[in-house]
Amino acid sequence: MRVVLRISLILLLLIVVLGTLAVAGILSWVGEQETVRIIVDGEPWALTVPTGWGLVGVLAAVAATLLILLTVLPFVVLLALVIGLIGTVLGGLVALAPVLIVAGLIWWLVQRSRQPS
Repeated sequence: MRVVLRISLILLLLIVVLGTLAVAGILSWVGEQETVRIIVDGEPWALTVPTGWGLVGVLAAVAATLLILLTVLPFVVLLALVIGLIGTVLGGLVALAPVLIVAGLIWWLVQRSRQPS
């Protein structure tokens, strides 16, 4: 179990690092392009990609977001599936309750009639 946990954590961190590097590459590539143009009230606005410590902050935020998404989201999905399964089982029991009560009553009557008095 420990080996599986370690491998999972290593893969998780590898995905976060690769995702962060991909975002860094995309940001550096977009910073060189002149494709993003925003015009507000007739005046053009320039979007600048952060450099230096600003880029480090952006990449740290991206890494934290990826880490949260990759750790919290699977637990939320699993919890939703478990709650749905519990609701399905309870709903089935409620729907079958009259049948189960009648079957239990018949079984009790049959067992009672078989006992010698």
